[in-house]
Amino acid sequence: MDPIFFIFVLMATLIIAANLLAIYWFGGMLIPIFHGGAPYIPSTQEKAITMISMAKISPTDHVVDMGSGDGILLIEAIKVGAKSATGYELHPGLIKRSIRKINKLGFSKKIEILKESFWDADLKNTDVVLLYQTSPAMNKLKLKLKNELKPGSRIVSNAFNFPNWKPVQEKSGIYLYIV
Repeated sequence: MDPIFFIFVLMATLIIAANLLAIYWFGGMLIPIFHGGAPYIPSTQEKAITMISMAKISPTDHVVDMGSGDGILLIEAIKVGAKSATGYELHPGLIKRSIRKINKLGFSKKIEILKESFWDADLKNTDVVLLYQTSPAMNKLKLKLKNELKPGSRIVSNAFNFPNWKPVQEKSGIYLYIV
């Protein structure tokens, strides 16, 4: 085989593979939008720690992240002592990334990642809800949270607040609500 032709075929194959990977990864980012949620925007370590701190997580708390992305909030919740945590995520690549991180840290018995829409989440045994969602989702989500969460449950939202709900605390664009 001619070396120039081989290099051409190799380069074309690599370009095609890179494009397919980009379509898989970035196309997956659109999945939550079609299900009424927000696209993946990773939480900074600083924001994650602020959210967890505001939630005042205790050893009896079950934490839910509605759109768990790379799992950072779930991991931080377990690190500060939550009993258990569940993440709802639709992006297959982010689910795999989360599971790898969770397994590496030895938290697989305490954290569960579900490939489901958070709209299907059963929140009756939830003590803390963590979320980053868009304004339209927040408007609909407040009905679900109000109907399903028990009194005293905490909701911590990054960047977006609930229409007509007054947060108990606000810090750096993070809002804490208590049901």
